[in-house]
Amino acid sequence: MKSLGLQNLPKTIKTYIDNAYKIYAINEGKSGAWVYKLCYNKYSPRESIYLKFDRKSRLYDRLSDEANVLRWLQGKLKVPEILMFDELDGMEFLITKEIEGTLLSNLTKKIHISEIVKLYAEIANEIHSINICNCPFSQTIYDKMKLAEARIYHKEINSSTFDIMNKVYTPEELFKYLENSAPLCQHLVFTHGDLYMNNILVKNLQLAGIVDLARGGCCDYHYDIAIILHNINKNLGIEYQELFLRYYKFSVNQDLIDYYWKLNEFF
Repeated sequence: MKSLGLQNLPKTIKTYIDNAYKIYAINEGKSGAWVYKLCYNKYSPRESIYLKFDRKSRLYDRLSDEANVLRWLQGKLKVPEILMFDELDGMEFLITKEIEGTLLSNLTKKIHISEIVKLYAEIANEIHSINICNCPFSQTIYDKMKLAEARIYHKEINSSTFDIMNKVYTPEELFKYLENSAPLCQHLVFTHGDLYMNNILVKNLQLAGIVDLARGGCCDYHYDIAIILHNINKNLGIEYQELFLRYYKFSVNQDLIDYYWKLNEFF
């Protein structure tokens, strides 16, 4: 267990580890959290759970945020079921049940890209249709700009990672641009906040589940759509962006897409 970094964990977490048949380290994703898949039945790999743990002091993408969003979404959207959330010595620990399905990003060799894009739009429609009355999670421009400013202050932003169109800015210059160009109104819906294809699981060409929801909350739908369109451009082809927009439920403003893509550089 030492080589996996699973020592010195809370007793509530160790119980799950000790009973596991096999443990896999998951290296995908950019949140920085430690992620492991724990399997319990050698004859049924689907009987598995996921363990995540990370520093409680993170400025964003905290596991406590993800746990709270997952609890609120139960019965509203297909998301992982929480088995355990715990804190110890400045660390947060989250255990969820595995969702059976295939990543949307892994379907490119199995079905036509047009079908993937249509499914992508239908899933975005479902997420953006969640009733946000009494939604306690705010991800508005004000919230994101406040967090972006904190990340700049703590020197967590490296402009070398910016999209090529944004590399002309330093983090401070980009922040100032966003301050001066903020839209006067926001079209608030429930957004995922990181809606790449590798955060979507499908089964039989239907949504099986949505994962990695620490950034979920009320935001302008253009934030999710900016991420989706750039994901389509990079992995499926820019010609499929128009097809996505044909199936997506709301009208899309290109200026807002550009604005929210720039805002996303801070996360």
